[in-house]
Amino acid sequence: VVSSTHLELRLEGTRLVATDLRSTNGTTVRTAAGVRRLRAGESLVVAPGSSIDLGDDTIIEILPVPGTPIE
Repeated sequence: VVSSTHLELRLEGTRLVATDLRSTNGTTVRTAAGVRRLRAGESLVVAPGSSIDLGDDTIIEILPVPGTPIE
């Protein structure tokens, strides 16, 4: 079970920003460039094709908007 206050996802213009809300288990972001574990309170722009691992087998996949190419 993942806390309801584990992660915030918000749009800033056309960018999607993930912020770890000082979670206990941490947040891991996987991109084409590699894997990054967010520090408590840290934010990161996540692109389509990325995935966010919240622990306990809970993974969020960031998908492209239909008709939009992945950069």
